[in-house]
Amino acid sequence: MREKKLLKVNAGRKGGQKTVKRYGKRYMRRLGKWGAHRMHATYRLQPVDRNDFAIVNRVTGEVKAYLSGKPL
Repeated sequence: MREKKLLKVNAGRKGGQKTVKRYGKRYMRRLGKWGAHRMHATYRLQPVDRNDFAIVNRVTGEVKAYLSGKPL
């Protein structure tokens, strides 16, 4: 039987589950908090239109993405 090609989504999920198993939920929770602190230190949310926000670099003012996912 042929092996199925692993999709990126499934590969990421599998890797994440293995990391949780290796380091534990507490570590993963702390890792998420570190990432959130870093994100908020680097970027700010700026309202756009009526119901969307832009993720803007605090130093350069460059718009990196929109929370709605629409393209730049």
